[in-house]
Amino acid sequence: MAREIDGMSVVMLGSFNPAIFQPDWLARYELIAPEEADAAEVQIVSGEVTLFATDLFDVQVTHDQFVASTARVPSFGMLQDLVVGIFDRLRHTPIARIGINRDVHFRMQSQEAWHSLGHRLVPPALWSSFLKSPGMRTVVIQALRPDDRAGNVFLRVEPSLRVHPGIYIQQNDHYELDDKMMDAGQALDVLRSDWTSSMERAEEAFSRILDDN
Repeated sequence: MAREIDGMSVVMLGSFNPAIFQPDWLARYELIAPEEADAAEVQIVSGEVTLFATDLFDVQVTHDQFVASTARVPSFGMLQDLVVGIFDRLRHTPIARIGINRDVHFRMQSQEAWHSLGHRLVPPALWSSFLKSPGMRTVVIQALRPDDRAGNVFLRVEPSLRVHPGIYIQQNDHYELDDKMMDAGQALDVLRSDWTSSMERAEEAFSRILDDN
């Protein structure tokens, strides 16, 4: 199978001032290049919501959520640097949860391989005695974190809406931060210490899910 679309995002829940997060501010602190800031596609910057895209990143901020993402594999490390750089400068930002997420669309070799994967994850025999033509729509797995941090790992598998025949797999590496230490320090520690292990965990999950196809 071919990996056709590969994205990564950092999602934080907390308390944010959307108006701060704009391309010129990022360029001022050398988090993006000045020419990247000048070329950014800004949809809105306000006290309620900020939404813009550069050549490498998409950024969306509301009062309670920050999202930075990229669909360019070579920029995954730069996404880490961007988010760490932002909250190094905004260390007093209250952050309660953080997710390091991967979103990947795989093109299957054939329609038969596509069905085979669905049948392996959701065996039709389990359902066919009382349902007509059962098939997999969405499988979500929740697991305890494999480290000593609070939170969970979530895996979602479903038919791709962008690649056909294709499979979409999402890993949400979810961290619950200590509510007695509500600042960006814990989130920065997660981003610096766990980025590589989160990437490796996602790759292992993709391999295991697709292994028999």
